[in-house]
Amino acid sequence: MGEQDWLELYRAALYGSLAVIGGFVSYLCNTTEFSVKMFLIKGFSSGFAGFLIGLLCIYFELPNTVAFCISGTFGYLGAEVTIALLKKTLLKHLKDKI
Repeated sequence: MGEQDWLELYRAALYGSLAVIGGFVSYLCNTTEFSVKMFLIKGFSSGFAGFLIGLLCIYFELPNTVAFCISGTFGYLGAEVTIALLKKTLLKHLKDKI
């Protein structure tokens, strides 16, 4: 991997970090009984989803401000919603290619 590839992964990790915060905020806003375990699961699963979205933002060469906004929003929505939307979009895109 070249230096540019590492920089892109670092950027995607930053996007994922913002998504972790979004996942934490979402959990705190939507729960009545706090659980440290669920807080961490929701936060880090949102971070993974935000990382994936960040990679797509880099691929489509979106400005950092837009990519941070998108990653944070998808982090707030959570991993389940993000992965479902990615799956739907990717399947549609792949069907168009076949």
